[in-house]
Amino acid sequence: LNYAGSVNGSLVIDAPSIRDFNGWVAATFSTLQLAGGEAEATADPDGDGLVNLAEYALGSDPYSFTQQPQVSRTADSFSITFQRPRMLEDLTYHAEVSSNLRDWTGLSLEVLSVDSDRETVRGNYSIPSDGPVRSFIRLRFEK
Repeated sequence: LNYAGSVNGSLVIDAPSIRDFNGWVAATFSTLQLAGGEAEATADPDGDGLVNLAEYALGSDPYSFTQQPQVSRTADSFSITFQRPRMLEDLTYHAEVSSNLRDWTGLSLEVLSVDSDRETVRGNYSIPSDGPVRSFIRLRFEK
């Protein structure tokens, strides 16, 4: 028996999308690093003070020093500014302020600029005239 015919088609190969923490872990850490606990959300393999969840949230390398988000102060306000990857589907970002490091109040986040895959974001706190003598600001990530 002989058969004759033709077929047309196309093959599309896409790079895997890293839009969640588990995908990032799989793409970032070796089997040995996974087994050693270096990929845990609370691990800090490079010792820069940012745990893996923060490295993921900021789009940074967990094996290279990453600068902490920028905190700035004026006479009547202070803010925290950071860059984050766009399109992460499993994180919520929180900027918060406290006068005692126990009770935290959420701040609104403002997107300052956007490029193709990153955006710069700021949380700003206006200090009331009768506000506390000391205030603290932080950035928190929630999966």
